[in-house]
Amino acid sequence: MKRRIALALRYRVMFAFWLFLVGGLVFVGVVYNRHNVIQGKLRLIEQVEELRNQILEARRFEKNFLLYGGNPNFEAMLEHLGIAKEHLDNLDVPWTTDSRENFVEESQKRLLMYRRAAQNYKGILDGILSGGRLVDISPWAQEFRNTGRTLTELIDETVKKERTRLDRLVSGQRKSLFYSLFGFMALAVAVAYYLFFQIVRPLAAINQAVKDITQGKVREIPHVPGTLEIQNLIRVLNSMIRELEKKFEQLIQREKLTSLGTLTSGVAHELNNPLSNISTSTQILLEEMDHADRESQERFLYGIEEQVEKAKDIVRSLLEFARQHEFEPTPVELTSLVNKTVHLMRTEIPPHVELIIQADEPLWVEADGRHLSQALMNVIMNSMQAMERREGSLTVRTRMEDERYAAIDVEDTGPGIEPENLSKVFDPFFTTKEVGKGTGLGLYIVYGIIRKHGGRVQITSEPGEGTTVTMILPLQQES
Repeated sequence: MKRRIALALRYRVMFAFWLFLVGGLVFVGVVYNRHNVIQGKLRLIEQVEELRNQILEARRFEKNFLLYGGNPNFEAMLEHLGIAKEHLDNLDVPWTTDSRENFVEESQKRLLMYRRAAQNYKGILDGILSGGRLVDISPWAQEFRNTGRTLTELIDETVKKERTRLDRLVSGQRKSLFYSLFGFMALAVAVAYYLFFQIVRPLAAINQAVKDITQGKVREIPHVPGTLEIQNLIRVLNSMIRELEKKFEQLIQREKLTSLGTLTSGVAHELNNPLSNISTSTQILLEEMDHADRESQERFLYGIEEQVEKAKDIVRSLLEFARQHEFEPTPVELTSLVNKTVHLMRTEIPPHVELIIQADEPLWVEADGRHLSQALMNVIMNSMQAMERREGSLTVRTRMEDERYAAIDVEDTGPGIEPENLSKVFDPFFTTKEVGKGTGLGLYIVYGIIRKHGGRVQITSEPGEGTTVTMILPLQQES
């Protein structure tokens, strides 16, 4: 399969520019040429019309001369015929050579015949008047009229033909303009189609991907056909997105280690209890080895095994929480996840804070349990830090948000958040804690984790009344 050659955007733009330019020049050239032809035809008709007017004037004096005689009428007729001959000799129009020569030659021939017929008639008439003889002059008069009529018919026919040609040219010009306009519109549609699929659509995909990143949904931009520059941009952005995902995972891991350090003292105390029980049971068993019966020995050994399992569970929970891994969504039951997370943190909950867990029914979501546990732990840590010097209650509640989403509410009775700070709590490095007591990344990481699951985070707070953080997650889709 041959690989499609990707042309750079600048070459495609240059090609489109030259295409428009050449098309425009051809269009202007065709229109200009037709315009010149139409102007020539108009000038031709104007000149032939002027020639026709002179012939018609001559024929008017011809009629007067035939009716009334008199030299003034004859001289006026010859004068107009002379002017007509000058017009005929000076015709300067864009005819084809054959058409011009045929018309001029035929017109001059008939004009000469008309002049001769007029002179013959005048000679016969003068002879009759001077000699006193009666002669039938009607044949000469008829010839006089016929030659004038044939000249007029020739010119009228020529005007009619040229007007018909002019009408055809104007009609053709209209069609040319229509087809040219249609062609330009088709070309514009083609260019718009190209720009949409090669530039606008890929940029829209990039814009949507950037919006998703700002909302916490970090994902690579899918392949979209486009120009070479667009493809290079998508590759660079996808590389940046992969690096961003890696950095975010590292940030989550760092936050886990921070939380793990916070939990260390409580975990050490919790491990100390089973270890002390193991030590005590072992000492008693060693001291009474020779005197205790088998049943007592087994009871001590089972007790030691139970404490060992308890210590293993504590260590396993810590290891599972601290282990770094890729984002892997699996079916997770929210109430179970809440209980495990709270169990891991129970030693850190101050004695003046009452912990309340509310769960009405099992709710299954498609989630990465470790990431979701980290998000819940961050919210609980924030609530406990807010209630550090204040008695109250901390409620963790799982519930249905609607038919498609489940929710985890973490509600405290702490001092609350000022309204001007409420819109900033999810910004990275924003914190209201004292210097050294917070990085401002806790809720930012929560926001990123929940958005990565396709959910959203809401926070409501009243100064002096407390704060509620709600993590809303899509329910597991039934197969």
